[in-house]
Amino acid sequence: MSATQAAPDASRQARRQREGSAGIPAILAAIVAGGLLGWFWLLPMAQAPQAAQDGLPVLTDVAAADRADALQTLDPNRPDAAAVRAHDPGACKLPLASLTLAAEPGSRSASLRITSGHYSSAMVNLTETPVRIAVPYPGPPAAGQGSLVIMVGSGHARVGLSPSLHVGAEKPLVTQTVHWAKPAACPDGAR
Repeated sequence: MSATQAAPDASRQARRQREGSAGIPAILAAIVAGGLLGWFWLLPMAQAPQAAQDGLPVLTDVAAADRADALQTLDPNRPDAAAVRAHDPGACKLPLASLTLAAEPGSRSASLRITSGHYSSAMVNLTETPVRIAVPYPGPPAAGQGSLVIMVGSGHARVGLSPSLHVGAEKPLVTQTVHWAKPAACPDGAR
C-alpha cells in the first residue's frame, strides 16, 4: 500500500470511528427525549379521568392546592357561592368541579353560562385561550352523578369534561348528565 493510499484509508477509518461514536450519544438522547415525552404526555393522560363505562362525561374535582383560586371563580352574587365560601374549612369540604372552557378553534369568541344543581355561573365570555372555572357538583356528592345545563349566549365553545362537550349557539340550551368519583363519607354529608 502506498503512502497516498494509506492517508485516505486512515482518514476514512477516523471518520467511521467519529460517526460511530456520534451515533451512540444520538441514540441515548433519543431515548431520554422519548422518556421525557412519555412522562409529560402519557402520564397525565393515564391519570386523567376517563369517561364512565356508559360513555357519559366525568367531572374532575378541584385539587386541594387549587381550591382557594377556584373559589374566586364562583359568581359572588350567588347565594350558593357564598355558602361554599362560608363553609367551615375544618369540616369536610363541599365538593367543587373544575371545568376548562374555551371558544372553539376558529371562533373568535363565545359566551356561556353553566348551571350545576342550584348554582348558575355568571355569563362567561370566552376566547380560544382556555379558562378554568369551578362549579359545585350538580347533585349530592354521594350520588356520583347529576346534570349540568349549558346555556350558550353566542359562538361555539368546548366544555372541558372527559370527553369534551362541544356546544354552539344553534342549540343554545344543552343538558348533559355527568358522573364523578363518589367521595369518602363525611359526617355532614359533604367532603
